[in-house]
Amino acid sequence: MSENADKKLLSNLNVLVADDDEHMRALAVTLLRDMGIKKITNAENGEDAIDKYCDACDAKAEFNLVICDWTMPLKDGLDVLKAVRDKQPNVAFVMLTAKKTMESVLEAKQKGISAYIAKPFSTSDFDKIIRRVIK
Repeated sequence: MSENADKKLLSNLNVLVADDDEHMRALAVTLLRDMGIKKITNAENGEDAIDKYCDACDAKAEFNLVICDWTMPLKDGLDVLKAVRDKQPNVAFVMLTAKKTMESVLEAKQKGISAYIAKPFSTSDFDKIIRRVIK
């Protein structure tokens, strides 16, 4: 993909970022903006993420990418994943989590995530994984 096509793809993405940690959520938003992504919606917990996701789908403004923390209050990342997959089975879904065991990675993959980013992560790892799942 050419650099111009890559920039256009990124600038047209509609992304939902869900994380109960305000600093982690702000970091993800900053990194996405640095990549050229402009349309970003924040959710502070799983329930908020599901509500915003469903509202966007109902308004025909579906998300192209969901970046979601695994462990959040009210609803966890797997609950969000299920709600997303019920509405859009093929949307890119990246699980962000401090869980680093092979069992947790396998569980998330079996549930249908597109990618897994373990916290803490580097800027380059985040960028590489996001670019991979949106292409």
